[in-house]
Amino acid sequence: MRDGSGGDDGGTATGSAPGSARPSVSSSAVAGDEASQAAAVGGQAPEGSSAASPTESRTPRPEPHPQLWLDEKDSLSFADPDQRKDRTGDIRFSCKKIGCALESDTSTITQLFGETGATLDECRIIMKGATAHSFSVTAAPDGSEFCVRHRNGDIALLVLQTKSTALWDTKGASFLMVDMTIWRDAAES
Repeated sequence: MRDGSGGDDGGTATGSAPGSARPSVSSSAVAGDEASQAAAVGGQAPEGSSAASPTESRTPRPEPHPQLWLDEKDSLSFADPDQRKDRTGDIRFSCKKIGCALESDTSTITQLFGETGATLDECRIIMKGATAHSFSVTAAPDGSEFCVRHRNGDIALLVLQTKSTALWDTKGASFLMVDMTIWRDAAES
């Protein structure tokens, strides 16, 4: 299940499997995207599609921020996505009680379950109903994806590259290494 509710489909979801929570993209949406890309580079739109008008909203461009370190002393910020050496950023990593979690005061967080390779549209869909400001990484393997929606409308996709949480109860021993992609002002109302 890719709805962030904590359910798991066993990791066998495919785009065509019954019950797959991955949204499908219509061929007209793909054709519209091709037309926009062609128009942006001065080319002609593919036959049967129309070029995007200047008044149409454009898909936000992804900003990649690879290999960001996150531990109990650091944080990540949407404004300046590099690792912060303090806890004042938008996304923090915390190990309390049993296990570790991603936390935020400014953003909602949810994990995507099933196949990997999430898109902005998938994060938009799943974040519409998200209300959690903390999400456990205890059962999240490397490669897990988390969508994060900042209150200003920015959306981030965090991909867990490395997780070291075996000593979660030993202060300073746990950390995450994540790749973060940000789409500015991407949340839809």
